[in-house]
Amino acid sequence: MVGTLLIGNLIVCVVCFSLIVPVERPVINKERLAGYYRLSAYYLSKTFSEVPLVLIQPAVFFTIVFLMSGINYNIVQYFALLGLILMTVVAAHVSSVTLVVID
Repeated sequence: MVGTLLIGNLIVCVVCFSLIVPVERPVINKERLAGYYRLSAYYLSKTFSEVPLVLIQPAVFFTIVFLMSGINYNIVQYFALLGLILMTVVAAHVSSVTLVVID
């Protein structure tokens, strides 16, 4: 049952963050060539501005699936798995933003 939670969250990460890369890359390249701002400014602003969405959406998804899957309702187990999933989501988000930034 824990595998269900992790696989479901992995699918959410891949679908959400893989759609970012092809859409924003041409815009980033054009703005970099025009010299509008430094690449580090884009990277940091993109990462920090999307943190609330990146954390809230998987937390809600995880809570719903956790309650529906019939896992023992132990608060320690819930927060341990939630922490693991949120770390996975943040790592996926940072790597997806990095894919946009790196040529």
